[in-house]
Amino acid sequence: MRQTPRIGVFGGSFDPPHEGHLALAETAIKRLCLDELWVIPVGQAIHRSLSAGITAQQRLQLVAAMFRNTPKTHVLDWEVSANAPVPSCDTLARIQQAWPAIMPIFLLGMDAWQKIEQWVDYPIHRKLCNIAVFLRVGITPCRINGWKTLDLATWQTRQYKDGGHVVFLSDGLPDVSATHIRKQLRCGHILLSTKKQGNHPLLNQWYGRKQNTEEYMNNITVERLSDDVLAALEDKKGMNIIQINVQGRCDFADRFIIATGRSGRQLDALAQSVSQVAHALGLPAKIEGRDGMEWLLVDLGDVVVHLFLPETRENFQLERLWARPESDSE
Repeated sequence: MRQTPRIGVFGGSFDPPHEGHLALAETAIKRLCLDELWVIPVGQAIHRSLSAGITAQQRLQLVAAMFRNTPKTHVLDWEVSANAPVPSCDTLARIQQAWPAIMPIFLLGMDAWQKIEQWVDYPIHRKLCNIAVFLRVGITPCRINGWKTLDLATWQTRQYKDGGHVVFLSDGLPDVSATHIRKQLRCGHILLSTKKQGNHPLLNQWYGRKQNTEEYMNNITVERLSDDVLAALEDKKGMNIIQINVQGRCDFADRFIIATGRSGRQLDALAQSVSQVAHALGLPAKIEGRDGMEWLLVDLGDVVVHLFLPETRENFQLERLWARPESDSE
């Protein structure tokens, strides 16, 4: 019998919540032997833009509806009620101050884990939590200095009172993308509520296409468009994805996004996916260079996407050409 409860913490934007989030939570509770899982939706995001037209309170309501019938889960409004961006280290510090005997287990996807060194006040997180990373199929775990890797069997049989440990889980989770769901809803598709997914009936209303087109278009920022494009490229397994801020240095765009594909066929799939992002937002998209080309360009207006085969990207060195001495890329 454990002396202190084993608590998992599941943060994120949940923009919108979907069955992938639910499956991850259920898997974590079972595989990590959690006594409780605290689900803490972001109020205001630090590193990305959230969907325009839906409030943090509405997202919180959707999350609460989805997890309502999931045992051992508790949806907390800590970050939503703050009415300001809350770094994860502040939430973890709050747990430590209120329950000093608890060392929470922070749940992350592989993408978030790879960027943890960019988080606010890192590496204080090593003292405030242990981490469980959920891998995508076929993805090799990424080791980060300062974190001690444990195998799952060891993790399940011991309770760690100090932080800085990480365990990798390769359970097959549903291949669901919040970006794809948002695109479906913006295009007017209706998502049916299911007991498994727990979609709230208001999901379609809050995330669906807005009737006031002018107001909707005004809410689409370069950052918002870039975030959706980056997510689409990641979904289609684009490689070495970067974005460069060229505002003030380029007279036809504010942002370049560059990615590599393994073949001409993948380049075309990446270009089509980017084009679909624009169409879902009601924006025009022009693809230049098709039929066997080694460099495709997708013009979204303020954002221009360059898609290369590896050798072609190396030859043109576009990121080196546009990079400033002080890094302008985000």
